[in-house]
Amino acid sequence: LIVVAAANSPEVIKNRADYVCTGTNDQNTINTALDISSSQYAAGVHLAAGTFNISSAILVPSGALLQGSGWLTELRSVSNTAANTGIGTGAAVIKAKDVGARVIHIRSLGLNGNYSAGGASAGIFISNEGTTNGHLGTWVNTSPDTYHVVEDVHAIGFSGSAGRHGIWFDGTGGNSRGNWISRCSVRSPSGHAVFLDGASDSTVSDCHVSSQQDGFRIASGSTRLLGNKAFYCDAFGFNVTSSRVHMTGNNAQDCASGVNISSANFAVHSMVVDVCQDDGIIVAGSRGILEANIFHRASARYATMARGLTINSGANNNVVNAVIDATNITTAVSYNGTAITTANQGSLPASYYRIAVGSSVITKG
Repeated sequence: LIVVAAANSPEVIKNRADYVCTGTNDQNTINTALDISSSQYAAGVHLAAGTFNISSAILVPSGALLQGSGWLTELRSVSNTAANTGIGTGAAVIKAKDVGARVIHIRSLGLNGNYSAGGASAGIFISNEGTTNGHLGTWVNTSPDTYHVVEDVHAIGFSGSAGRHGIWFDGTGGNSRGNWISRCSVRSPSGHAVFLDGASDSTVSDCHVSSQQDGFRIASGSTRLLGNKAFYCDAFGFNVTSSRVHMTGNNAQDCASGVNISSANFAVHSMVVDVCQDDGIIVAGSRGILEANIFHRASARYATMARGLTINSGANNNVVNAVIDATNITTAVSYNGTAITTANQGSLPASYYRIAVGSSVITKG
């Protein structure tokens, strides 16, 4: 690994490093190291403990590894508004350098958006804009999926200006598939904490996020969400708008609304929604499976929850199994704005329902 030290790294580390940053425009030194690592087939770039001041994007080449020393490595955004640097339109602390970049690996570092002094940058923005043949259609060496990996990354301070996402994969202008985001934490960005936009067949696991918008914004088909938690999100904890999404063992807590599913062929298992203000879970998609536990603790962020489980028009041919503790929930189950009880359960759309609300069980199908 090529070692890059920060200006404030310990002297013993700087004396042994391949490169030492000055504390100003540190992305230039890091980018030099990444380019050399890529061209000389080195193992990657290691950022030592210390604070790196980033005024424009760190540009990671295709196939490169960028790793830090965990929380001890801080990449701090400083007046970063360079939207047209790297691939994709949008400022970020870390971006892809190459059109059609594949197998970028980012791990074990901290991102500091630096609040109002940080500019307009997102945390990580990996765009495959302009990519063709992104799907594994023929041979691995001629048309591989992108397979980007982001793991053990911790992001704070991405507020101060609107729309600063924490970790953002974009395949809308090309093709991005088969990526992994794992064991990351993102705290209260002004945009979405984790945003997959056209980055299909990806996996997000064991992440812990809060946000001023959605915690997990999933606009990418065939995505897996496993063991994640969204809390203190000012929109949805999980907002799923693409089909074939599989969710297991996730938790939405203290969010404005917990989960929105507006796509088809979903499978949501062991979903726990705890203390949300407006809706616990909204189902507007069809041909899906939902298994959930919804409840509201009085001593938490919101005094009451308006609706526990909301079924909207178009939510047909689903299997819904849920337990709802109606304490502090105004309407446990609703369909198109009408409260549902055992008395009018027949008005639910064509699906199989078994919803336990206190001592009552709403059933259909």
